[in-house]
Amino acid sequence: MPNPQIYTRLTENICLNRMKNVQTLQCGLSNTVGEFALYVAPDDFPNQGMSSLYPQSVLSIEVPVAIQTLDNVIQAKGCSRLDFVKIDTQGNDYKVLLGGEKSIQEYRPYLLFEYDENEWGRSNVDFATCEKFFDKQQYMLYVLGITGTLTKVKYGLPKFTNIFAVPPNS
Repeated sequence: MPNPQIYTRLTENICLNRMKNVQTLQCGLSNTVGEFALYVAPDDFPNQGMSSLYPQSVLSIEVPVAIQTLDNVIQAKGCSRLDFVKIDTQGNDYKVLLGGEKSIQEYRPYLLFEYDENEWGRSNVDFATCEKFFDKQQYMLYVLGITGTLTKVKYGLPKFTNIFAVPPNS
């Protein structure tokens, strides 16, 4: 969690709930490593958890944050398995996938990510590019409906939806 205020809230809640099996990292994920500006909402905005690497009208306050790749984090932590990855980065989801390509190939996790045509447009990525990435990995892509139903991704993808990526042989 790169947003310092939300990271503090997260670690406090982990302590309050006496969770011993949770590790936190105060960094964002993308396909490059470095320090970048994270755009966060002002204090009076209702969704304080929302932030992005891309400026928006409601996300206007710049906070410097460390960015890592998923592959680097998995390697540094010495993970022996990776079963599931949830990504919701306000438009940077595909770049997180790119930064985790080695881990995705090695561990074949299930992946859940948000597709928002407007948000992805800020990072200059379209869904067709993402589909090619998953075709190469032999993953199946499904739209995850609000009732939990899975529908295979096909032409006419909604402008905003959650995508569930299923590894081969699942």
